[in-house]
Formats: sequence, structure tokens, C-alpha cells
Amino acid sequence: MTASTVAPNRRSAHAALTAAGGLGIVALLLPFTLDTSPYGALTEWGLWRLVLPAFLVAFILPASLRWMTAGTLSGRARSIGYALAAGAAVLILLSYLQLEAWPDGPAQWVAVVGPVLILGFGATLLVRTRGPGRLGGYTPIMALQVVYIANAMLALGASFPDWQVGAYCIVVTIMAYALQIDLVRHTPGSSIADASGDP
Repeated sequence: MTASTVAPNRRSAHAALTAAGGLGIVALLLPFTLDTSPYGALTEWGLWRLVLPAFLVAFILPASLRWMTAGTLSGRARSIGYALAAGAAVLILLSYLQLEAWPDGPAQWVAVVGPVLILGFGATLLVRTRGPGRLGGYTPIMALQVVYIANAMLALGASFPDWQVGAYCIVVTIMAYALQIDLVRHTPGSSIADASGDP
């Protein structure tokens, strides 16, 4: 599928979802909970591992724009994307070492169990779709989006119900990412522009 043959409604949907996902960048500077933004929490010793994966959005947005216009990413960009996703996933799993007690209440259970299930789903999807003619250049973006969603689930569940405006922006971002992953998976040719595949 080439860029010129992409159905206009698909292109418009991806553009809208990419724009909605861009709210994640704005959320980095907005109060998330307790009047603290993700950017401000970077200096907190106990929070930096939880906060750092939120900054994946700064790579996801330009990579998504590149994928929409060119249909793929450069080999270097794909490698960086996979490395960032893997590193962020490790940080999320390391956050579980800070647990001092069993979750108390549904929100905390979602925060603890949800990210593990999401990472497992993402790993399974990545293995099943990675390769020529599958999701094309979108695969590393999908890996980053899955890790971002998992980390956001952990942070949102842990801070509920004390959400502030930044948290709601992140909710919009993870919804946009989830919808985009589903849209790409069910798009004939698997890419908005060129299902060239990963090496």
C-alpha cells in the first residue's frame, strides 16, 4: 500500500489520533497529582523510575508523524525506538520492587496488575507482527505506545482519585494510542503508507 492509495478516512483517523496522543507532551508540564507534574517529579528520588517512561511521548510523536508521511522509519530510528521501549519496560518492572504491601482497593489492584498484562499483550503482539509485510515501520512505535500505556496505567491507578489536569491529558493519550494500535492491526496492508516491514 503506497501513500497515494491510502483511504482518506484512514489518513484522517491516524492524524486525529496522533494529534490526541500529542497531549501527552503537554501533560509532562501540567500537574498530574498533588500539584506535581511529571517533569517536576523527575527530581524526586522515589518517583523518577515511574515518571521517566512518560517521556517516551517525545519520541512517539515525531516518529508517528514520520511514519504517516513516509510509511516507515529509518533503521536507526527503529533501533532507538526498540531500545527506548525495552529500557522503559525494565524501569516499569523495577518499580514493583518498591511495593511494600499488597494493593488496597480496586484502583491499586489495577495499577499493579494492569501494566504487567499490558506489557505481556504488547510482547505477544510484537512477536506475532514483527517481520516483512506485517505492521511495517509502525512496529517500534507500537512497542513504545504499549510501554507508555502500561506505565500510565501504573501511575494513574496509584494516584487515583487525586487526578489533576495532566492525568486527564494522559488518559486521552493512552486512549488515542490504544485506538491507533487497533486501527493499524485491522488496516489492509498494515500501514498507512507502506508495509515495508522491519529488517
